[in-house]
Amino acid sequence: IKVDLTDGVKINDAMVTTADLEATNGVIHVIDTVLVPADFKLQAVDMKETAAPKTGLPIAFPFLLTAALTGGAGLFILKRKEA
Repeated sequence: IKVDLTDGVKINDAMVTTADLEATNGVIHVIDTVLVPADFKLQAVDMKETAAPKTGLPIAFPFLLTAALTGGAGLFILKRKEA
């Protein structure tokens, strides 16, 4: 791990953008890059392509509905229902 303290805090190639956010189990530091171990090897995965279920609604409809109901504010998570 390479730490650089000139012009802010940098860990490897990741710049700390927000520091010292208190969490229930510790402290969070937000960085602007994903840290990947040096010995990480990407594995090829053979995936079958499947068709998405037809709903008759545009793909953005759930997002638009949620934004309208929440006033465009807040965090929301959508999960596709399994058939």
